[in-house]
Amino acid sequence: MPQTLGQKLYLLRIQKGMTQRGISLRTGIPQGNLSNIEKGKRDPTVSTLVRICRAIGVSPVELFREEPPPRRFVLTRGFLETITRAVVGSPEKLGKEERKVVERLKDIIPGFRPKPLPSKKVYESWYELKQRFSREEIRTLTERVRDAEQRLKAEEEKDYQKLLSRIRKVFRSR
Repeated sequence: MPQTLGQKLYLLRIQKGMTQRGISLRTGIPQGNLSNIEKGKRDPTVSTLVRICRAIGVSPVELFREEPPPRRFVLTRGFLETITRAVVGSPEKLGKEERKVVERLKDIIPGFRPKPLPSKKVYESWYELKQRFSREEIRTLTERVRDAEQRLKAEEEKDYQKLLSRIRKVFRSR
């Protein structure tokens, strides 16, 4: 599914670390209009588009370049399980596109990165996932990952309790 003009503007704005308010102040275009353009609810005039591009620091030509669409995935049970195991840390052999999905999921699900990511990076990752999956599919993926993470923690806790029990037995037998 190709990106719309509004989506491209949104992504470029996020990549440049800019806010709608900042662009509004630079261009004199009301923030609500910018929001509607990014959401695809409103088509900009050529002069408005040029003003937005100048404020962002890109050429209008960049907005009309066609990029190959990212590979879309079918959410089969096997795919879900493979991606889930890879996100929670089990070694998996994945292709380049599958690794991208795993990394983007780690970006948007709290707790999978050593420190919180800047919101700009989270938005970019969310946007990339939306290119490949529906909202419902992303929700399913994140729920599966959270469930797997909980199961893994429960198993680790059970293993820890078994270890403590063995240690106690060893010390009691002395």
